[in-house]
Amino acid sequence: MNLKKHTTLLISITLVAIPMLAYAVVTVLQSEYEKLPVYNSTLNTNKEDKTPHFIQSFGLINQDAKSFSDADVNNKIYVADFFFTSCLSVCPKMTNNLKLVQDAFKSDDNVEIISLTVDPETDTAQRLKWYADYFNINTNKWNFLTGDKNEIYKLARESFYVSAGNVDGGANDFIHSDKLVLIDKEKQIRGYYTGTEKNDVEKLIHDIKKLENEN
Repeated sequence: MNLKKHTTLLISITLVAIPMLAYAVVTVLQSEYEKLPVYNSTLNTNKEDKTPHFIQSFGLINQDAKSFSDADVNNKIYVADFFFTSCLSVCPKMTNNLKLVQDAFKSDDNVEIISLTVDPETDTAQRLKWYADYFNINTNKWNFLTGDKNEIYKLARESFYVSAGNVDGGANDFIHSDKLVLIDKEKQIRGYYTGTEKNDVEKLIHDIKKLENEN
């Protein structure tokens, strides 16, 4: 190949490579530094409702039969999910995937996990303790919560937005969701993730790190 052809080929390769490299750099920078969305009340209405949305106050009982409220996650980033201990389908997989989050932030006091049972009649504190022990979970950072069914279902529908429908909490009312919800220090929703999908949980871990670095 003569010098002219070699130079032309080099220039052509450079002209293709530079835009591709620039696109890759921009994509990486956006992924690392672009802020996560803040979900507002539009999620729970059929209107263009831009009202800021915050997780409401709650008071429940954890696996140690101790009171646990929203005050226990004040100024913390946390992940919430809704499950029940007798679930044999999605819940065990969600719990095992959430252990990836637990392990990723085991030395980080700013990040916690809460799992709220949707079957509080069965899932007593003692039952939740058994479940946590069975899955070898560190309950210093991950609390399993039970309490009044109506309050839990109201939280699911009106605060965490994991289920639609009227708040009833009666005997025939049942919620089953595979969603993990990311909440920031201001008690606002910042993301939803499919708890049964490992790739989605890995994205959740990445997004928590982004959230910690937000200004």
